[in-house]
Amino acid sequence: MLTLEDNYVWANTSHFTVCAPLSVPQPVYEVYVDDDYNSMTPEWGYDHFDKVQDGIDAVAENGTVYVANGAYCENVLINKRVELIGENKNNTIIDAGGVENVILVTSDMVNITDFTLQNGVNGVEVYGQNCRIENNNLNNLTRNNGHGCYVQYSDNNIFCNNTVGDNNFDGLTIMQSKNNIFQSNIIYDNFAGINLATGSNDNTIKNNEITHNLEGVKIIGDNNKVNNNLIGDQTSAGIRFYSGYNNTIKNNNIFSSLNLGILIEPPSNNNSIYHNNLNNTNNAQDTGYNNNWDIGYPLGGNNWLDYLGNDQFQGPGQNQSGRDGIRDTPYTFFTNQDKLPANESMAIMWRYEC
Repeated sequence: MLTLEDNYVWANTSHFTVCAPLSVPQPVYEVYVDDDYNSMTPEWGYDHFDKVQDGIDAVAENGTVYVANGAYCENVLINKRVELIGENKNNTIIDAGGVENVILVTSDMVNITDFTLQNGVNGVEVYGQNCRIENNNLNNLTRNNGHGCYVQYSDNNIFCNNTVGDNNFDGLTIMQSKNNIFQSNIIYDNFAGINLATGSNDNTIKNNEITHNLEGVKIIGDNNKVNNNLIGDQTSAGIRFYSGYNNTIKNNNIFSSLNLGILIEPPSNNNSIYHNNLNNTNNAQDTGYNNNWDIGYPLGGNNWLDYLGNDQFQGPGQNQSGRDGIRDTPYTFFTNQDKLPANESMAIMWRYEC
């Protein structure tokens, strides 16, 4: 008894019936995009295109789209697991023309590397898990957008070695997202450099250079870590807590903010701020609740560069003979105190902390 198989087609002739194989398109795992390609290009329309979106549409899940230097005026939707790689971050440009996002990611496990992303509502908007926008030879340049990068309902992503500047709103905004890492980015000339907005918990902000924004880091979420960043020359505040619980601010250099180095407002509470170097017009103001400006003896508090207290004693009460790298009297700011302010020798050791 004859049956119809998936990959064969039956055909009738005048004398007999034959079965011939049916051609099955093979998935394309590598696609090439160049704005100089056209219908005369070999493999045009199969794995060679002149639009980034056409390349993404054609590539198979888990495939790679390579984009040559050029200017691509389009909005890009990535709705499958792919890797999108530009030839050179300065010369591979995707321009949204002021309409919608430059790149919108709605899939998990997407990699984006080596592009200039400009003139969109957002440079990159991410609704996905485990995406990587980082320097695995990645240096994205996002500019002239509403937000450089907008991350919402997205967990476990990595954003690394991006240059994010000259945006109309925030450089990086994180909303209702957790366990993301923002590392080694250069962020400048935005409204807020990084905005840890509502519901953004358990994120890590580390080793970034955040300068010349209105606010360097804006915190509303809980349990975030802001460590080892250079935060300087902000118009308003280096770090500003609008609310937030149990955040850690550690080992940052916070300098030359015109208003305040660190501003903590109610209902912010139970945050820990220690081992930071502060050198600003006004270093800190804390009107929140139960925030800690040191972590006890002998680890101490912060290095306040406008404080020249002596270090002649040691011990938890600073009443025993001998120096210990902690100044002998608290540093008082507004109605708060760092009870164990550090001197320069202790601050030098912080450089080697993770």
